Amino acid sequence: ATVFMDIWAIILNKAIGQPLPNWGMVGRWVRHLPEKVFHDDIGKAAPYAHEKALGWAFHYLVGILYGVILVALAGAGWLAAPTFLPAFILGIVT
Repeated sequence: ATVFMDIWAIILNKAIGQPLPNWGMVGRWVRHLPEKVFHDDIGKAAPYAHEKALGWAFHYLVGILYGVILVALAGAGWLAAPTFLPAFILGIVT
């Protein structure tokens, strides 16, 4: 789902010029988590040299975590015969 989301963002960018996600701001937020969770404007927080890479890594880490949660909730048997509904429900709930 995370890869699909990224591909969809690229398609929308090429087709209609929608800006690509700025994972750098996510990386900046992650970098500042030990100090502060909520920011009035994350763009005004001190920049971090590797914030874009950290943002991308966090983006995929969250995707993997959602996958683990899905299997934990749906059961290991779901991996043998996956269905759409459990993934859809987890996506809607989260």
